[in-house]
Amino acid sequence: MHRLAALPGVDDGQGGALLVEQEPAPVLLLTTSDTDLATMATVLERSPHPCPVRGLNVAALAHPAVVDHYLRTTVAAARVVLLRLLGGRSVWSYGLERLQEWQAAGGCLVVLDGVGPDPALESLSSTAPELTRALGDALRWGGPDNLAGVAAALQDLAAGVEPRLPRPTPLAD
Repeated sequence: MHRLAALPGVDDGQGGALLVEQEPAPVLLLTTSDTDLATMATVLERSPHPCPVRGLNVAALAHPAVVDHYLRTTVAAARVVLLRLLGGRSVWSYGLERLQEWQAAGGCLVVLDGVGPDPALESLSSTAPELTRALGDALRWGGPDNLAGVAAALQDLAAGVEPRLPRPTPLAD
């Protein structure tokens, strides 16, 4: 996972937005949760053959010009994008609309709410409802074991094979 040192998407002091330059990968994890990114990075570091994933907090994609640039450069090369929005569709509506255009051109998009199941958001996904729900549960419950299941399913989707269904388990208190 690559994280940027600067906070892209904010004003550069000259009236423009800072563009996100991220190396493309077959799988992208876009989320409003830094915990998702940190846990996935840990999972991929431990994996002997890590799923090629890039992660980014969508807060870095706040400006429409930044979103458009990111879609042209990084998303265009991806096969699978998992988008998790804590707060629902309104948190990143322009970006979601643009990802749906990418999806219509053949990309595999998984859209999840960060707080609980959201049938309206989940229905925007390319994946089967059972897989979408399992991915959402695994991310909501968190932890390395649950996110390892997410990584495996995303890797399968990127490879074009039947995805392994994550078996999420709640973490002990």
